[in-house]
Amino acid sequence: MGKQKQGRKRLRKIKQVGVATATNAALSVDKDIPILGKLSSKDDAERECACSSLANMVLDENSLPHLLKNDLIGKLSALLCDDNINIVQSAAGTLRNISITAGHDACQRMVSKDQILGSLSSSLNLILPMLNQLQADGNESCSDKENITMDVLDHIINILWNICEHSSDAVQYVNRENLLLLVIQCINLPSASKRLQISAAQCLYTITEDNPISGQQLYRSQDHLKIIDSILCLKGNDPHYFLLKVLIAGTMMNIKSVIEAEAWENVLNMITNVLRDVLTLDAVTEMSSVVKLLQTDTETNDAVMKRSFDEQFENIGKFLDAQQIALEIIANAFSNEDTDDCDDDSDEDEWQDLSDSIESENEMEEGNGCKPNFAAGISDIYRAFNNFQLPMTIVKKIEFADQNLYATYQAHVRGRPLLRKLDAIQVRALSCLDNMFSLVDVDLQCDQHVLEAIWNALFHLGFDKTDNIYCRRSDSHFMESVIGTMRSLLQRLYHCNSKYLNQEQLAVLAEYLSNRGLSDHAVAGLIGLLGIAGQMVKTWENESGLQMLKLIGAVLCVLIQKYDNMWLVAEAVDSLMDVFADGSVADTAAKQLRIIEHLQQLLPKMKSKMKSERGKLGKRYYFVDNVRLNLVRFIKYKSEKTP
Repeated sequence: MGKQKQGRKRLRKIKQVGVATATNAALSVDKDIPILGKLSSKDDAERECACSSLANMVLDENSLPHLLKNDLIGKLSALLCDDNINIVQSAAGTLRNISITAGHDACQRMVSKDQILGSLSSSLNLILPMLNQLQADGNESCSDKENITMDVLDHIINILWNICEHSSDAVQYVNRENLLLLVIQCINLPSASKRLQISAAQCLYTITEDNPISGQQLYRSQDHLKIIDSILCLKGNDPHYFLLKVLIAGTMMNIKSVIEAEAWENVLNMITNVLRDVLTLDAVTEMSSVVKLLQTDTETNDAVMKRSFDEQFENIGKFLDAQQIALEIIANAFSNEDTDDCDDDSDEDEWQDLSDSIESENEMEEGNGCKPNFAAGISDIYRAFNNFQLPMTIVKKIEFADQNLYATYQAHVRGRPLLRKLDAIQVRALSCLDNMFSLVDVDLQCDQHVLEAIWNALFHLGFDKTDNIYCRRSDSHFMESVIGTMRSLLQRLYHCNSKYLNQEQLAVLAEYLSNRGLSDHAVAGLIGLLGIAGQMVKTWENESGLQMLKLIGAVLCVLIQKYDNMWLVAEAVDSLMDVFADGSVADTAAKQLRIIEHLQQLLPKMKSKMKSERGKLGKRYYFVDNVRLNLVRFIKYKSEKTP
């Protein structure tokens, strides 16, 4: 709760609110930071100027540590309740920059040492009524002050959001002071800016993550639930509404454990409807529609036209942000913990972290009387998603775009950030499918035809010939994601007794293992994929199954002789044992391929190399050693079984 998680990637933008240049900032630091003293000046203009200058200085990684040591955060926090709203605006903007750029440790310090939360809470309780009053007055003379006050509120919400992502203490403070309900009020202000609404929704989404206390606070407030409900029911294609709705949908998914069973089905359908609407939008088509604007943008100096271009590119960015968050919600719905970007080396740590997390959550629930009264079943979630055809909608997010589109956007400064978002959507979509189909022990009641269609799409993405489309197959992380997702899906097809895999596809996968550019993780994934394929085809008990089994066995036997990497050798041996452990077709293929002889020759080599490479193997040593021990038993078992 309130800690960084690898699987949750949130979208951030650094907002420079100051007026000082980086050069001036550096000069100020060299002069023992006299500017800090001006934060306590009796002159309003000096205090405001100091805050504005510091807003850019804190973005300089060389200046920031020195500034923090001189109680910068404490001095700025005191100004959050200043009588001058312009000073509050500048101080809040500077603190926002610190919370974004300074990282995890600085955010923790802002909470524990600098006690910023009290100032944030006080400022939030002052600013909200002030803004409500200004909006109620409706005088034109108040419009400037209203805009400034709205900006202050946006800064405060962003600071709260940022530190809650890094600090569990901050989340507990939000729970204790009921700040969550104030955040929701920011979304529902009569004339709230779009920027403030999105910031508040992002903050709400973060605070409610793994936080049943905040869920219960929200669920007990009928007035605030009505606000949530009205947002989820918003109509129209405005990208702002798409982004706002998907963040609120994610919030409701976060608090699912406190929603009563009889209400959950309706809530889940509302969430799923929002996710479908967001993901149905074809972002590539939207990007293609403004290709000409990229060229015009470079050529024109017309200010009005430039602003129009800004708005259109910003809208596309919001659509892409909304889709990425929607996919994050789906991926997390099928995952007990976020392990999207974790290395295989950390498996033991992951299990320990998961155990600690469960114990921690149980202690929190018991200690605070917040034990959830309803645990939403994964099968129910999948059923709802499937009813809205979300699996096939997700598949469309992994398709490659036209090569010319990529080239055009890559060549333009406005286009490159959008391409990065498009790439992130593709990877997140793969994570969704991988998480969804990795749950072998859960009965998802999958439609076999849907699974086979998804398999085709994944195979095309990773291995089919492509013409005139942009491919990322040279990206090792991308190929690892594709192969990992295919492996999870093939396991699901195997449990569905599918016979969809064909010899041509299998030959392509086997041939791809000879690609010298593959990472070790991709090779290990392909070996596992072939192992599952072997378990699948040996159940067919026909000639086609026998031929495919022989192909798999032959490839794996070559690998155990070819590779020097003992981890990959162990992976291949493990797959061989799984495939050829039993079954009449497997026995026939094993005899024809002389599988046992190959494994007997490998055993002494494996034992010898393990001794010399123990340090190199690291944590994988225990896996390799376990495979070696199983291999001894396997050879003995098969030798006794074969007459």
